[in-house]
Amino acid sequence: MEKKKRGITRRGILTLAWLGGSLMALAQFLGISFAFLWPKGEGKRTVKVALARIGDIPVGGAVALRDKGVIITHPETGILPLAELASTADQRRVIGNHRLTHDVVDKLPQKSRESGLVVLSNICTHLACKVNWNPETRRIECPCHVGVYNLQGEVVGGPPPRPLDRLVFIVEGGEVFIEREEGVKA
Repeated sequence: MEKKKRGITRRGILTLAWLGGSLMALAQFLGISFAFLWPKGEGKRTVKVALARIGDIPVGGAVALRDKGVIITHPETGILPLAELASTADQRRVIGNHRLTHDVVDKLPQKSRESGLVVLSNICTHLACKVNWNPETRRIECPCHVGVYNLQGEVVGGPPPRPLDRLVFIVEGGEVFIEREEGVKA
């Protein structure tokens, strides 16, 4: 008597399902691994961003450049030159993307150190709202929680836990510049 050939068995179905699932898991693992290891083709480059002309910043006042994320102030008095600030106990403070050390201060052009200007981030240190310059009160104010800063970026009132971040800047040809890093696609 001959055995009848039957179609696929239960064991065959389970074997095919197991093999199919294993192949899908392996393909997914390899895809993720290659995506992680493959170079993105992006790099960073430093771009010099022109902020304002020195003559446009009134003594005892400020200019808010919301599109560039900064406020440039020109306090009348009370400015600590960066070299003095670096030698104080506030060494941990970060200015822009640079640690405030004598190395950073020494790299700044002499004009930047002597200009009397202060370039501040316009991000409040309380909850990261954008601060505004108020010419009537001659203060930098945060609209979110009524944080108030003076022209040096120091906290005068409200909840901010620390002063505004100072940015390293360069003065060339009567203009104020900062340097920022940008992503570049290759």
